[in-house]
Parts: sequence; structure tokens; C-alpha cells
Amino acid sequence: MHRIKEKLTYANVMATIAVFMVLGGGAYAATAAKKNTVTSKSVRNGSIQGVDVGKDTLTGNNINESSLNVLPTCPSGTTKAAGICFESAERGAQGLDVAMSTCGQANRYLPTVAELRTLHLVAGVSVFNEQASDLGNDTNHSGLGSDSGLSVSTDTGFGRPFRCAVVPG
Repeated sequence: MHRIKEKLTYANVMATIAVFMVLGGGAYAATAAKKNTVTSKSVRNGSIQGVDVGKDTLTGNNINESSLNVLPTCPSGTTKAAGICFESAERGAQGLDVAMSTCGQANRYLPTVAELRTLHLVAGVSVFNEQASDLGNDTNHSGLGSDSGLSVSTDTGFGRPFRCAVVPG
């Protein structure tokens, strides 16, 4: 048998140091790549809170929107008053039946006199002489008051401007 001399040489030492540097550098790079990265293995259930997540950083199909406690919003082109979204601009004059049908086709409804009054009082929108869904049934309108601007007529065929309403969603 041939026996190898056991002695440390400069080349042996440098080769050993180089091997450790390469191995250590790879491990460091792997660790540095994972910095600011969160995986499901690194999170305990229920431990992430709202303050831990940046604004507009969560996306995807895994978010249950119904659990987000988001307030319903009105569609564009509408004004919100007392929890109802009213079209901001009135539509052309129509009789009661046509106005109700038009709103229904738009997945909306023709508001009542009281709802129009609320729009006027809360949002300051002029509702003068507008069509309302209950004008043909309510001849008294005792709850309106002179500030509403609604004129009273039981003639459902009489054309009045109107606006549709929708519940925010």
C-alpha cells in the first residue's frame, strides 16, 4: 500500500475555504430570496390581521367579498339619499305606467312620493312635478309639505318627468 503524506498545504487550505464559501453563499442566497416572502407554511391560522396587509395587495378568487364588511355603493349616475340611489338626472315626461315600466326594464323602480321628498330634503335635489309610483293612489299627500315641489294629481296618464331609483349594491 502506498501511503499519502498527511500535511496541510496552502492549496488544500484554500480549496477547503473555497468549498465552504460556495456552499455558504448558496445558502445565504436562498435565504435572501425568501426575505419578504410569506408562504402558508410560515403562517399560523388566524394570525394575519388587516394591519399586516398592505392596501390593495390581496387579489384573486380566494377572497370572500361578503366577509369584507364593505358598504354598498350607488351605481354611477345616481345620488344617494337615505340609503337609496336615485338617478341624478330626471328622464323625459311619461305617464305613470310607462315610467314604472321604464324603471323596471333598467332593474330599478319608480320611487314613491315620500322617497322623492327625502331626495329633495336630504340631497337638495329639485324634484318639482316628478312622477312617483304612488301618485295615482294617494290623493292626500299630507306628509309632503310645500317644500317638496311635487304637484299632486291622480291622473296616471299625465306625463311627468321622472327618475328611477335602486337600492345600493
